[in-house]
Amino acid sequence: DRLKSKGVDAEHYIMHVSHADAIGDAEYVVGLLQEAFPDMEIQILDLSPAFVTQGGPKCVAVQYCIR
Repeated sequence: DRLKSKGVDAEHYIMHVSHADAIGDAEYVVGLLQEAFPDMEIQILDLSPAFVTQGGPKCVAVQYCIR
């Protein structure tokens, strides 16, 4: 809902969901995103150490951009 309220639609591309040792949470988020945006292919990636330092353990991040 938050992404839709920000205007994310078919013109956007959800690049990936990244996580800090939280694969279960990342898979859950991908499931929610695929329900909301069924035509988008979404990858799951590990967060780099710099982002883990900023976001903390178990952080999950969603990156999207306009096509």
